Amino acid sequence: INYRRVQEWDNLWRELKQTVRNLGWKTRNPKSEARNNSSNQKPNPKNKQLGNLKFGGSSIVSDFDIRASDLMGTHYDLIHRSLLAGLPANLGVKGESQEFTATLNRKFFIFPGSALFKKPPQWVMTFALVETSRLYARIVAEIDPAWLEKIAPHLCKSVYKRPAWNPDTGFVSAMESIVSGGLTLIDERRVHYGPINPEAAREIFIRDALVPGNLQTRDGWIKLHKKMLEEIAEMEEKIRRPGSLLDTEAVFEHFNRLLPPDVYSVQTLENWIRKTGARIAMRAEEAMFPQFESVSKQDFPDRMVFDGISLPLHYTFAPGDELDGVALICPSDKLGLVPEWAPDWIVPGRLEEKVILLLRSLPKNLRTRIVPVDRTAKEFLQTCAGEKTQSLLEALSLFLQREYKLPVDTADFDESALPADLQMKVIETKGEEIVDVHSSISAEHRQTLHRSGAKAAFAQWERPPQKTWPGEALPDEVTADGSQAAKGWPALTDQNSATGVAVFLNEDNANYSHRAGLARLFRNLHADQVAYVEKRPPLSPLVQLSLSAIDARFLSDFFDTAIVAALTQHGELEIRDADTFTKRAAEARSTLYATAA
Repeated sequence: INYRRVQEWDNLWRELKQTVRNLGWKTRNPKSEARNNSSNQKPNPKNKQLGNLKFGGSSIVSDFDIRASDLMGTHYDLIHRSLLAGLPANLGVKGESQEFTATLNRKFFIFPGSALFKKPPQWVMTFALVETSRLYARIVAEIDPAWLEKIAPHLCKSVYKRPAWNPDTGFVSAMESIVSGGLTLIDERRVHYGPINPEAAREIFIRDALVPGNLQTRDGWIKLHKKMLEEIAEMEEKIRRPGSLLDTEAVFEHFNRLLPPDVYSVQTLENWIRKTGARIAMRAEEAMFPQFESVSKQDFPDRMVFDGISLPLHYTFAPGDELDGVALICPSDKLGLVPEWAPDWIVPGRLEEKVILLLRSLPKNLRTRIVPVDRTAKEFLQTCAGEKTQSLLEALSLFLQREYKLPVDTADFDESALPADLQMKVIETKGEEIVDVHSSISAEHRQTLHRSGAKAAFAQWERPPQKTWPGEALPDEVTADGSQAAKGWPALTDQNSATGVAVFLNEDNANYSHRAGLARLFRNLHADQVAYVEKRPPLSPLVQLSLSAIDARFLSDFFDTAIVAALTQHGELEIRDADTFTKRAAEARSTLYATAA
């Protein structure tokens, strides 16, 4: 035991004891506590006790009861924090190899005799820096650099980067770095930026949270605000000009004018609204750029009505995509109720553009007589836009014939000159699934779909192909039960040299199929007479050769027409049952050749 060190220890102890007495702090008597503890507890051999040492007549009480594990725990932090308060500039961070960087960009190395030399920690504090062959740190200890932020805040500086709105937390956050003496003690921790810089946080909060509605709040205004934004976005999609209607600066100025300076987060906003009862939702007109031409919702409807059935429209702005433009969403069982000409007329807001392009696609000799084309298009829309009973090309042709005396036909227009977004599509659906996307609906497709909605009601009239009259008498028309009654026309069909029965949604298609079925029945019943007449057609050989060269099926179609004419007395009689057919077939057998002639 070194006498001088013990003497220093004794002096320090006396100074501390006197200071405590001067401050009036309560103290404890280690001797009495040790005496009381010894009577109640057995001595712990693991504890080291130095006892009373006498030097120069002084008695030093050294009743220590501290384990090494305790020293490395809480006491380690407390001791080194106390030392760091007196040595705030004597710290360094490990760099490459064994070199440390201290404050003011000084470089030093741990002294080789130190216990931390072989495995140096990331951050150290040193009692002294001694320069010999190089600058060495003597008496070093591992520290947490974050201690300095609380111990010496006056020596620390905060640097904030990347402030941004965080919808999950409901406030503007930034990355904070703590710097002291050129050393970064804490690198980029996330903090609430509002209390630090209310003005900047408020602007970010308004632009990135309130303007786009990107926040979570219990207040009801947010629903109105999001609905307004959705309506404006939908209108931009309809007019095919994304970003042309919503004025984000106007929305920003609206909130900037209403909100006080201390509102910079969801919590402060909710507290302010709850306290003042303010209404902050705005109208769509206030959030839109001024338009040279007013945009009307009637020009871009959300639905179309056909035969009392309302069907939704879908607008898409995606050039090159299959659904780019306007599309009508229609279930398969309602597809037959959509008129063939309906997609031609698109929607009112885009009809004038389509008419102008169609007029410009006319041949030059016709186009020059209707200039200016824009004026002609407006005249057509004012005259014929409400009369949607035929295709757009037919209506446009009739208008030019009537008003300009032009010999215009539908074939004169070049529809291929139209962009894809001006051709309305029809999305055929079944439940929630898309079955197909049609640019036009053919009659054949309508015929195959007509049973989807009324299949159960029409199935009872359908019959498989057979050689004789299929089933009972056929009614002129049938109606399917349901909220939307569908009308059908039963008719004979010619299938694989036999005759069946099917129900059609189109009366003309039904009549055509019924005549073919009557001809097939007669051919099967009186095959010999038909063969006789076909061998001796009442036509000259030159006429037969000429017409057969045009159409190989000419003779077959010709005799089918003669058979139907003989059966129905040139269309004056209706044959809907087996008895009538049998009677008429017997009479037509004898008149078939004369009818053909």
